[in-house]
Amino acid sequence: MRQLLFLALLASPLAALAGHAQAPVGGAASRQAATPDTTMRFLQAMLGVWRPADAPGPRRPPPDYVVHSYEWTVGGKGMRVREGYRGANPEGADLDGILFWNPATEVVEFSAVAGAGPDQGRVFRGEYRRLADGVIERVYRVTYRSAADTPGEELGGRTRLYRERYTFVTPDSVAAQLDWWRGGEWKPFGPGKYSFVRRAVP
Repeated sequence: MRQLLFLALLASPLAALAGHAQAPVGGAASRQAATPDTTMRFLQAMLGVWRPADAPGPRRPPPDYVVHSYEWTVGGKGMRVREGYRGANPEGADLDGILFWNPATEVVEFSAVAGAGPDQGRVFRGEYRRLADGVIERVYRVTYRSAADTPGEELGGRTRLYRERYTFVTPDSVAAQLDWWRGGEWKPFGPGKYSFVRRAVP
């Protein structure tokens, strides 16, 4: 999974298994125009385009690499998320997904597909929530299409459970932790920690 491996190199289960707004900077006017549904309002903080924080040496990402971008859709009833693209080319994203409040489950659900290359193709299904301490948590399953695209295949299965926690250090910078569910507990995926900052849209 390219974007997860990329984030892990930058270093610094669904809820049943796991047990449990500031104005955006630099976003396009159309992204800010939507009034988010009250059920989605906690995600206002994620709005915009985010790049990895600087990393030293060979881990330094390209200066125009976008690690996450979020924008409202359907008048604030949903949010589109794209990850892993260069410059102003969101159509070339490695991951493309949608977030929405599901009145049947009463959670913000997340569905996405990633991996455009041959022998790739991953399906993401999960949810976003805000924890009591203000951290935004994303917990999701990834099902991989092929063994060639599955990280650490010998560690178990084509379907994996991941958790990311986003802590706002400032309104425009986030410290993140990436974990996966393995051996009955959450463990860091790769180095686990990474960070990203909001940047102006070109």
